Amino acid sequence: MTAKATSESTWQQDVIDAEGPVLVDFW
Repeated sequence: MTAKATSESTWQQDVIDAEGPVLVDFW
């Protein structure tokens, strides 16, 4: 995951941009 998982919006955008549906499917 990302180290900047402070705010949901921030980490969500970062993850979606990096991994995409991988994390979306996990969550």
